[in-house]
Amino acid sequence: MKLLHKAPDVYFVEEDFPDLACDECFDELVCISETLSPKAIKNAYAKGIFPWFKKDGAFFWFCPDPRMIIDKKHFKISKSLKRVLKKSIFDVHFNTDFDAVIKNCAHIKRNEETWIGQEFINAYSELSKQDGAISVESYQNNELVGGFYGIFVGNVFVGESMFHKVSDASKAAFAVFASLLFDFDENAIIDAQVPSRHMEQMGGFEISRSTYLAYLQNQSSSFAKRFLSACNQTKTIGSKH
Repeated sequence: MKLLHKAPDVYFVEEDFPDLACDECFDELVCISETLSPKAIKNAYAKGIFPWFKKDGAFFWFCPDPRMIIDKKHFKISKSLKRVLKKSIFDVHFNTDFDAVIKNCAHIKRNEETWIGQEFINAYSELSKQDGAISVESYQNNELVGGFYGIFVGNVFVGESMFHKVSDASKAAFAVFASLLFDFDENAIIDAQVPSRHMEQMGGFEISRSTYLAYLQNQSSSFAKRFLSACNQTKTIGSKH
């Protein structure tokens, strides 16, 4: 199946993924699979790979080059968003309703190839129960109005998708999360996967795939638990913070 430009064949995988140390051997599309499991997702993210969409009964796994990230040095909050945070319009929580966040993200109109289908919802929701995926929520008057979800690979947070029902709700959640993360570990990074105007406005910049893969080396599997514990994940993290 001739889908790669640099490699002769696409890898068909189950739950183990190819090592991308030979960066020139792989295009952005790394492999495809027939199933999507929590174990496969964890294994893939540890190697810089993520499932992007399902097509013709197969899941397509990518590792983009370049990659957009945000670090502490470049992270910025606009003046208008700072005013929103100062007013404490939203209450920001961690892991209060992962299922609702990913389902809301799935309802956003997007291209067919990036749509979050039921199999994605099932796999990531199960992963959240295993502490492998987290959600960040914005509430207004006790109603969920925005948020996002993603996965930690050590001190690298890989953001997956966002949604908002109220203007600035997801931006507020992201700003609070990023501020807490960079205060906890100044070397942490947020992986936005692919360039977007929204992430650029908050300090996103592009790095090569090889540079990104170097970030994933020798990561601590306990980082997420330590970070979330420090943030008192079961309590309200007010946006005023």
